[in-house]
Amino acid sequence: MLRRVAVVVAVAAVIVGVGASSACFPQGQCAGSYRDYCGEGDTTCQGHIIPPNMWQTGPIDGAWLAYGAEETIDLHLRDAVTGQTLSGNLLFVYQAVSAVESPSTGGPFPAQNAGNLGEFGDPPHPISDVAIRNDTCANEFAYAVVVLDPTTASISGVGDAGSDGATDAADDGASTDGSTE
Repeated sequence: MLRRVAVVVAVAAVIVGVGASSACFPQGQCAGSYRDYCGEGDTTCQGHIIPPNMWQTGPIDGAWLAYGAEETIDLHLRDAVTGQTLSGNLLFVYQAVSAVESPSTGGPFPAQNAGNLGEFGDPPHPISDVAIRNDTCANEFAYAVVVLDPTTASISGVGDAGSDGATDAADDGASTDGSTE
């Protein structure tokens, strides 16, 4: 009888221990962090708007974004060169991760994010930023493309040359005399 009690206590201790532990072992190994990327004044921003409705963290063949263990990154959909921002209703977010900063220069192949490496919430609409989360203890590098609904996407802000996404897509390139330039 004493032996059965010992086994039950041991199994219960394992179940409680697993249920109370974090994704990182030993518990508390990685504390996690939060940061803004491409927000106002961010000098590290390499973000780029691809008109009319896409934004990327930087060039796919360049240096990827450091994506630390247990880190949440708020991706502001701002263009690093023009300062313009993209907003609209979210269609999807594509993410890839790599163990090296510039996967196009060699090293292991990057992988499409899945599971705990590529978490993001369903933001309210319309959006001008998306938070991604690395819910693992691995330090990685990330590349992301945010795609907005083209019927709601708009580009505005510094350096705005008049393009406001879908609202004037029909008349882009047309002159007042009806010819195209």
